[in-house]
Amino acid sequence: MAVEPNKENFLAQMKDADFDISQLDADAMQEIFWYLNRPAEVLGDVFDKNKTSRREAEQIIKNLAKIYPLSREIVLAIMSNSRSPQYSDGKKIYRDAAFLEGFDVAEKVKQEILSTLKDIEDRVVLLTKDTRDYRQSLENLKSDRQRLERAAADLDKLRNERNRLEREVEKLREDTDEKKLQSKIDELNVEIQRLEGKKRRHNADVEEKSRRINELEAELQALEKNIDNEEEIRLIRELLRKFPADAEG
Repeated sequence: MAVEPNKENFLAQMKDADFDISQLDADAMQEIFWYLNRPAEVLGDVFDKNKTSRREAEQIIKNLAKIYPLSREIVLAIMSNSRSPQYSDGKKIYRDAAFLEGFDVAEKVKQEILSTLKDIEDRVVLLTKDTRDYRQSLENLKSDRQRLERAAADLDKLRNERNRLEREVEKLREDTDEKKLQSKIDELNVEIQRLEGKKRRHNADVEEKSRRINELEAELQALEKNIDNEEEIRLIRELLRKFPADAEG
């Protein structure tokens, strides 16, 4: 290698959203190949939230998937690593989804390589053992992809089940929160007292109106006894009949 490998340069290349290995010069490619086989030297930085954000970590995995199976060793190390950084946005990194997204690009590259190898084979008849082995590894990617897609689907189901259980637990936690329950009970007691007070005021108002009606009815009946004019008596009786039944006495 013309220059000493630099881990920061390697990580910067892997974080680049426009990463394209075909656009790199020989030194940059050698530097990448150097670290592809030394996952222990870069794994800590990939999962260090102070050095690598969640989006950057996902981009690293996507770019490594683009050059799979050359990156097989470091990809396996990332996938099997148990670290789960707590990022500032509160979201988790889904390594399988990031890998499959990058793998879509690798699939296109793989088809182009296989096509080129087929052209070579047609011309030279016999491929070297290394070339045959490489072509076979590329063809094996189909089964690898299917396996990874099944694993991703299983993980997605598990994540959905986990999220559902987390929501249920949170709901139960709220429902059994003693302080919140007591606060709700206090609110209901206040509402009961308000309604009872309103009911008492209403009943008192009804009783007062009923008492006043009874008084007026008694006064009218007294007037009837002291009046001789039949027309005035008729009018008083007509007025008495208009009083509510529960006010007569």
